[in-house]
Amino acid sequence: MDVAEAEHMGVSAVVVFSNGVVAKTDDIGCVFRMRLMPVDKWPFMRRLIGANLTTAEEVRRVLGNVVQVLVPDYGAFMHGNESYVDAEKAYYVILQDRKTPMGDCVFAFASKEVAAMHNSTVYTFDQMLQLYQQVMKERGMPRPMWCRGEGGMMHHG
Repeated sequence: MDVAEAEHMGVSAVVVFSNGVVAKTDDIGCVFRMRLMPVDKWPFMRRLIGANLTTAEEVRRVLGNVVQVLVPDYGAFMHGNESYVDAEKAYYVILQDRKTPMGDCVFAFASKEVAAMHNSTVYTFDQMLQLYQQVMKERGMPRPMWCRGEGGMMHHG
């Protein structure tokens, strides 16, 4: 897991907690894993708060609740601009030839039209969440292998 690499690639989401902590993920796919897994199982939790907290109640006591999730607009990123959009209002595409740090190959866009220029299949947040739910049902973990080659993941974590 490498947040710096994810930021460099335009795939690091921002998660804001009610106690004021702001965390960055190492892949947009983490946004969907957050919805499907208990808070104490989120991959970036150990990095954020250390290994001391082991239950969802302990994590929530320290961080509070998620109040906002923002994803980078890959369309703006490709033009050298940093711009974020609410994760639930973004449009998503899977670009299998562009590996991301966790191997999800998911990119977010503020505009459906711009997203469609990169892949004819464009997903809403809810549709993408359904894809992750299906992966979780099939594999027991919401970790898709959508990237081509090398088993789909650049880093294991």
